[in-house]
Amino acid sequence: MARNNLIVNPSFKTNTTGWSATGSSTLSRITSNYFYGSSCLQVAKAASSNSGAVTSSRILVTQALSYALGIYVKIDASQEAGTLVGRVQWYDSATAGSLLSTSTTISLDVIPGDDWVRLTGVFTAPAGALSALVSVVQPTAGTAAETFYVDAVLFEQASYLNEYLDEPTQATETKFVNKGLSPVPYPKITGLKLDAGVSLGSLVLNTIDEDGVVWICTDIEGWWNHPEPDVQDIPRGYGDGSYDVRGRYQARQLTLNGVFLVPDASYVPAARSKLIANTDLVYVGDWLRTNENPTKASYVRLSGRPEITTVNPRGRTEFSIGLRAPDPLKYEWYEGNELGYRSVVIPGQSGTPAVSGEGSVVNTGNAYAPVVLEITGPLTGPGVIQNVTTNEEITIIESLRGVLTPAVSNKALTSNVATLTTSSAHGLLAGDEIVVTGVDSTFNGTYTIIDVPTTTTLTYAKTAANVVSSVVSPAGTITFGPDILEIDTRDHEVALNGDAVGKRNLIDVLAEWTLLAPGTNLFSFVDEGNANTTSSLTVYYRSAWLG
Repeated sequence: MARNNLIVNPSFKTNTTGWSATGSSTLSRITSNYFYGSSCLQVAKAASSNSGAVTSSRILVTQALSYALGIYVKIDASQEAGTLVGRVQWYDSATAGSLLSTSTTISLDVIPGDDWVRLTGVFTAPAGALSALVSVVQPTAGTAAETFYVDAVLFEQASYLNEYLDEPTQATETKFVNKGLSPVPYPKITGLKLDAGVSLGSLVLNTIDEDGVVWICTDIEGWWNHPEPDVQDIPRGYGDGSYDVRGRYQARQLTLNGVFLVPDASYVPAARSKLIANTDLVYVGDWLRTNENPTKASYVRLSGRPEITTVNPRGRTEFSIGLRAPDPLKYEWYEGNELGYRSVVIPGQSGTPAVSGEGSVVNTGNAYAPVVLEITGPLTGPGVIQNVTTNEEITIIESLRGVLTPAVSNKALTSNVATLTTSSAHGLLAGDEIVVTGVDSTFNGTYTIIDVPTTTTLTYAKTAANVVSSVVSPAGTITFGPDILEIDTRDHEVALNGDAVGKRNLIDVLAEWTLLAPGTNLFSFVDEGNANTTSSLTVYYRSAWLG
């Protein structure tokens, strides 16, 4: 995965652009000291607390993702000692908004004259976070005009802190080019590393199973390069050449090669049976996953008959499994969700309480990725979802219901059909799933409405003895909702409360089936019919790669 330092001007190469003073300090760029490159930031403290430097503009972040912070600091031998700390302030808007919380590194007591030291931390962006400011300060009051140095600031979306990242100097470029061209030293023989980094469904490779059988993946042909392109050639009607035609990628063709090593030949039948069972991928497919930090996955089925061959008397058995991934993209597999999705919740834009209606979604891959958009009612509508980054928009043209709790005033049951009457219009529809409580043991439970004869009556199937029409006292309750609308931008499918039949008409006919561009995507969600909406948008997504 390509790394991205989110800090503007992290090593102060030519100026202090992107940084502002905090705590009445004074900032300047110097070339007499530095950790990286040929310059650093000098902070002249004020006689007050929290003197330091802070990024001038907000950095877009995504809630629930991890961010690593690293800041190199130093105090010259002629200056006073100080305790320095790095901070990340999380905000609920990309520009204004409110401060949600502050994450801090461990405070370091920096000794004058010592070498550069690094303030470090890995933090999770809190719920609702859309942006952040990064700062380095001395929390306690110091002596006016005393100084400390700052250099090589790193803030990136990562679950661990890595080495500093910046645009390299010519000397750095030369160093790495020479290193890349140098011969690889002859390796020490340390044994095979089994990291369980490849799996096909429940079959884990590069590991030792409970029977002592060693499962090894030797290669996955077609996994680390482009899928096959399909660009039609349409000759021009006159002159040379062809028309420029937008193409597509075909399904990804893969071959999983490997071997299993058994303690002795008697283990071969069981191991072979295990392999056959886990590659029975004709009627139902499964996920092929490789741990590449992050884990990448493709849904696959068999593309041909597997080859399984025992090659020596001890039982060494080699296999070659042809697979086909109908979707040529490889997706990040997030272990926190059973289907591998990450998610970002974006509350609808509101005046009271003040909500921006914006949220950022980060695709760390190198390909445009589809998303599943989930809208939770109540929505007055029209509701507008926009990927601001790609300028793609989807408009919901129908309203969505919130939670409904009509009171039940009358009950009856005839020929295994229950009828409930509500004391006011219930707002329910045939096909809705409801929970009935407070009526009695015959009527209580979870049911699907089969008919709505009037605005105050409804029926559902119930196998029980007939019950004559009678008053419910005290009144019972029917609970429904809220409505949940799902929009799948890959399959161009729309579903309401899990039902996709005939639901495409709930969104505008000219809907743009937005994809996540590589990098940060800013989404907005507005209920144009309600300035103080309580509806929300959840973006379910997986970063995507072509190779």
